[in-house]
Amino acid sequence: MEIEAILIEQVKALLTSEVRSSATRLQALLAPDFLEIGASGDFFGIDSVLDRLPQETDW
Repeated sequence: MEIEAILIEQVKALLTSEVRSSATRLQALLAPDFLEIGASGDFFGIDSVLDRLPQETDW
């Protein structure tokens, strides 16, 4: 499988409830230096995302 197809598959996986509800699966797909910028403009590191995202239910 081409790298582009693999990356697209992994990004799509991040949108599924199965992955978003599992800190282990999220950690496997996100880089250790992952950084998210929220709609508020706040920055969230990987530790924050791994703690917070599996608890959310409004995907």
